Amino acid sequence: MTNRIVTCRWGTVYTDEHVSKLYDQITKHCTVPFEFHVFDNLDDPRWKAAQRQHFRGSDDPDMRAQGEWSAYERDDCGGLTHYRKLLMFAHDTDAYPIQGTSKWEVTDWAPDDVILYLDLDTLITGDLSYFFDLDHSKPWIVKSYWFDGLREQGEWQRQFHLRRCPYFNSSVLTWTPGQNRPIYDLVNENLDDVFFTYGVNDNFMFHLFGPWTYDETRREHFNVYPEGVVSSYLYTPDVPGIITSLEGMSMSQKEEVMSCST
Repeated sequence: MTNRIVTCRWGTVYTDEHVSKLYDQITKHCTVPFEFHVFDNLDDPRWKAAQRQHFRGSDDPDMRAQGEWSAYERDDCGGLTHYRKLLMFAHDTDAYPIQGTSKWEVTDWAPDDVILYLDLDTLITGDLSYFFDLDHSKPWIVKSYWFDGLREQGEWQRQFHLRRCPYFNSSVLTWTPGQNRPIYDLVNENLDDVFFTYGVNDNFMFHLFGPWTYDETRREHFNVYPEGVVSSYLYTPDVPGIITSLEGMSMSQKEEVMSCST
């Protein structure tokens, strides 16, 4: 068994410097042996074509913000921004180690290896060994920080069909090789439907692999991390978790926070 920490990068928004900063944080805050890997510019021409065909916004379909539009409007434009994160689930044996090389290397990862995925805008303040000690019979995902309040108000039911009330946040994922292959397979077999319907990965996984999906075989796909393990810089700034997500912030805000944290 090997502990593997991975990130995923495409386009020009995140640079080698962001990758290096994340790696520095990991080495500072992980007390168990690990290998660090980058899925760099991972893509599939069929998925890319589906995004271009079904995206109904302007600017770059890979960007969450659409000019002056709100995030709500962007999420209704289809195009499954960040779809490359889902491609990891079909290629979780193919990545290159950042230490020492920028070449692609195919590595046969063992079935009992544990994969911890981190967004590049992640802040780490606690020991990442926590994630490797979890029960890995199912994948793990973050529960959205504001969901409990919406549930109490009944608001999530009203917004469910609007694709902007996800129970899940994919900033931090933990799984073993092959566990998330059903997610990839569902998209790959229904490209037009998925890319037309969903603007964000989190909504897609919440609707199709969450606790209220119509398909009973997919309702129990994920475990969610206990409260406080992954916190939000926006929603829970005074209660830092092992990992703090900068989800929901502009790139300039993220850069400011990340520069202050180093």
